[in-house]
Amino acid sequence: NPDQLVQLIDSANSPKIGIAIALAFFCGLRISEVCNLKWDDIDFDLKKLKVVDSKFSMRAKTKYGKDRYVKIPDPIISPLKKWKDLVGGGKWFLVSDKSPDVPMRKKTLGERFRIVLERAGLLIPDYDIVFKQKIFGEVKEKKVTRYKYRFHTLRHSYATYLIDKGADI
Repeated sequence: NPDQLVQLIDSANSPKIGIAIALAFFCGLRISEVCNLKWDDIDFDLKKLKVVDSKFSMRAKTKYGKDRYVKIPDPIISPLKKWKDLVGGGKWFLVSDKSPDVPMRKKTLGERFRIVLERAGLLIPDYDIVFKQKIFGEVKEKKVTRYKYRFHTLRHSYATYLIDKGADI
């Protein structure tokens, strides 16, 4: 809900994660699309961004990949411009902490998002997955907790927001 979104963004412990959360929600982007976004793919004048190779990054090998354009809503334009000024441009929207020539990894963004969820009091366990795993020849049972909210929830929340505003599915 909107209160949880505000709570989530307020709990972001870095501007990088805060802008990633805002962009994912307001543009309905997947985690990989946020991580692989380049500044060249953002057109502030036309208020749109280009998502390259959506859902399939092996275009060079298979000649298949989906590109699409996404409208950038007015409320996010100013924060995006401020973010660009703050990071000084460069190639990637979200750069790795280790190198400015590399985008942030999905795993890193996912882990930091989970920390923000915890700070916001929204890291709510949903269910556990129990499975067997062979480690150094020994079979061990492992349990992984899945949480109610994940980064992809921002994409679903955006869709719900649009439907509530009267947008056509």
